[in-house]
Amino acid sequence: MPRKYLVINASVARASWGILNTTAPCLVRCPAHPVAKACREFLDEMRKICYGAVMTPEIAEEWDKHQNKFALSWRTNMKRHGKLSEPRYTQKDELRENIEKFAKTEQEREKMLKDVHLLEAALATDKIVISLDDEARRLYSKISADVDEIREITWRNPTDKDIISWLKRGATPDRKHWLGSTL
Repeated sequence: MPRKYLVINASVARASWGILNTTAPCLVRCPAHPVAKACREFLDEMRKICYGAVMTPEIAEEWDKHQNKFALSWRTNMKRHGKLSEPRYTQKDELRENIEKFAKTEQEREKMLKDVHLLEAALATDKIVISLDDEARRLYSKISADVDEIREITWRNPTDKDIISWLKRGATPDRKHWLGSTL
């Protein structure tokens, strides 16, 4: 049985195969890009240490759209070893209403509602989101003073320099990575 279940945003799956290199004469995938490398290392380490991944229908749909060979192989391996949690219903109407209420602009509201399923999945499991989307984290952090239930959700980026050691230490929630953190 996995130690903890982490919500992995499809942005991590998409980036694991390589980032589009816009400095090349044409757009090419660059698997040696530091972000791609960090995503692969994170996913590999997560699998080795025996963490589980949350795969709600909404998350699975995003992964289906954005996954690549590496992410598909990783996801298949996780499923084969019983490391995918597939909660069926996670939608939290009150959370969605609070986002509507506390977002400052229509653009912020749309951005937060687009990824609210990540928070809902985290709340249904171990309250940990892994995502490359630092803008979404910033927006959720802005409203966390008014939305109690998301304050203690840990939101980490797979490019964080200490992410692998954090996994090895048990992915313990750390206040500085909570959405309600003042940092």
